[in-house]
Amino acid sequence: MGRQEYTEYKDQTYLDEFLSLKCSGDILNVLSPILGAQKEISESMAVVKRLRKVLIKNPNKYTLYDLCAGNALTSAIAAHLFQLKHTYAFDIRKRDRAWDKIRGFTYINDNIHNPTMYNRICNDSIIISVHPCTNLAKRVVDIYNQSKAGFLLVMPCCKGPTNINVPSIIRERIGSYLTWSWDLASKCNGRVNMVIDNKCLSPKNCLIIARK
Repeated sequence: MGRQEYTEYKDQTYLDEFLSLKCSGDILNVLSPILGAQKEISESMAVVKRLRKVLIKNPNKYTLYDLCAGNALTSAIAAHLFQLKHTYAFDIRKRDRAWDKIRGFTYINDNIHNPTMYNRICNDSIIISVHPCTNLAKRVVDIYNQSKAGFLLVMPCCKGPTNINVPSIIRERIGSYLTWSWDLASKCNGRVNMVIDNKCLSPKNCLIIARK
């Protein structure tokens, strides 16, 4: 199965963009059923959009690690679109799919709290995670900080307790979810950016992008 060029169409929804991909049918055939498919696709495409900026310029340089991958939609899309060394998806829940139909892709049934996770991340690697819950999001950031990964893209989900010193007037204005995202971002090593993606159908649509 050959690679295809990914073009972003600003006037399209993320669902439209996904369905316009020649590989969309292949991805759906492997991953089905996908609960809440439209929302899940929008979340994944929001991350893929940011991955594109790094991967198109650096073919066959990076290994991709999808932590708390769930049905691995995001990493499956990336594996089809970009020239990666390899793509690994980790999740504590085992999912029986025809993973071998995705080139250069491995699904690993394991807990990211496993102390060996740091050592599994190789040089020239990118960590992604879409909607990890509270402690899992903190663990993803910790793995990024302590491993050899050069990039992190994480879209947090459930709100957790924060330690960041944010004045109450700002906390009330931006809400608990963005405060939580800000707290996670403050813990990331390297250059960090936060992006709100309104094309994503989930209200939990803040992307934390870090680079060492």
